[in-house]
Amino acid sequence: MSKIMIVGGAGFIGSHLTKRLMDEGHEVLVYDQNAGYNYDAFVHNEGTVIDKRKKYEYEYRLDLCKGADRWAANENSLSSLYSAVYEFEPEYFFYAGGISVPAQVNPLSMQKMISGFMNCYFLFTDSGYSFPLTKFIFLSSSLVYTRPHSTWEIHENDDRSCPKNLYGIAKNLCETVLETGDVPFNTVRLCGVYGPGDGNERVLDKLITRALRGDKLEVKNNTYNTFTYITDVINGLESLIYKGCPGTTYNLTGNESVLLENAADIIIEKLHSPSQIGLLPRKDSDTSKGPFSLGRIEEDLDYQPDGIFLQSLDCYINHIQLREGVIVNEA
Repeated sequence: MSKIMIVGGAGFIGSHLTKRLMDEGHEVLVYDQNAGYNYDAFVHNEGTVIDKRKKYEYEYRLDLCKGADRWAANENSLSSLYSAVYEFEPEYFFYAGGISVPAQVNPLSMQKMISGFMNCYFLFTDSGYSFPLTKFIFLSSSLVYTRPHSTWEIHENDDRSCPKNLYGIAKNLCETVLETGDVPFNTVRLCGVYGPGDGNERVLDKLITRALRGDKLEVKNNTYNTFTYITDVINGLESLIYKGCPGTTYNLTGNESVLLENAADIIIEKLHSPSQIGLLPRKDSDTSKGPFSLGRIEEDLDYQPDGIFLQSLDCYINHIQLREGVIVNEA
């Protein structure tokens, strides 16, 4: 079994990856500023419903991480990062850090995200690091792609010369650094990841929560998303430990694009909700997401997403129903 370090290991994707790798017998180090098991240190809206949701998902993630070695620090702290790496000596290094929600990115957070990645990357180019790194695995985003795609398949070699937002620009820069360097790597481009433990109020969480209350569900008109259930993402990431062509980038997504209006309608039907759908006009900066070519990852990793949207959505709805029930009972 391998020694694996995960920057962002207490986050949404990182916590699920941590549990899977531990279950498979790997030794895992969670490097994350939120790995200290102290939610109160990160509370900004204490007592609000929004904060209670975040706390519920935070505690869910930390439960997944139980049993892992943990190092509570930020990747922008060079001394902590270097100490963790040199003490643990990882064979595999997953970078799942940075800002996880594109809408939260501003120039300052973008700078921190890039600098945190660069700290991790240059650490393994340091001649003083003698322990052999088998692979640096970078979690990127479909937002690196330039064109506003919705009806044609997106391939890994499609244009990413001018992403549509700061988040895509930051991820694109990190990808370029890996591609031009000599650190062994794989990059995965994710899209629309959802599942228990998220807590970032992404589109499906918002739609389900509002439908449970009977509120109006507002979605962008004529906008598609390729939703990817968390289990499929973890299956693909785990495969990169055993497989994957070095220096290769993969689309790691679901296999179907869903019109947001249809997703809202499905949620209303499943919950027997009285909610109505409201269509919002699209902006020039809005992009649909997918569908994505999975040919490369299917061939190299034998990856095939198991999460059919309708079935995986049932699992996520059940999780949110439990969460909202706990919040109501605490009120």
